[in-house]
Amino acid sequence: MALTITCYNSTEHSVTKCTPHQALFGIEPNQIEIPDEAILLQNFNKKRYDLLRNLHNTMIDNMDLAKGERIKRENRKRKITEPLEKGTSVYIPNHKHRRNKKEPPFVGPYPVIKILPRNTYLILGPRNNKMKYHKDELRIAELPSTQHGESSRHSSNPTGP
Repeated sequence: MALTITCYNSTEHSVTKCTPHQALFGIEPNQIEIPDEAILLQNFNKKRYDLLRNLHNTMIDNMDLAKGERIKRENRKRKITEPLEKGTSVYIPNHKHRRNKKEPPFVGPYPVIKILPRNTYLILGPRNNKMKYHKDELRIAELPSTQHGESSRHSSNPTGP
């Protein structure tokens, strides 16, 4: 058990970028500091305090950076940022308890027939059923993009350029 605790205390944390032992005491657990000259206890404590303060400030900066990355990653999951217009084609969720594993998670596309308050939309779904969905549940149906210039590359002259 002691070896496990030592391993944990000497492993660098992914967010704080330092070990738990270093965060508490300012040094690595196996690191031995041998001063070149005799230093006073007061100087030692001041240096140790400055080291811990700098280390904790670095840890706070690393945690803020990791928080920003986490927020950015979560915000990427949001598909719709602007309000939808009437007539826009969207995919609606096919909830897990209603489908088996081979069915797609979204079905459609279906048109938006009315815009309701609080980012809610009325969708004309399967079998002409009208259903309400929040904008976070919907996925915009992207039209297949046509490749521009494809007809200009295939000229009617088969002999070449």
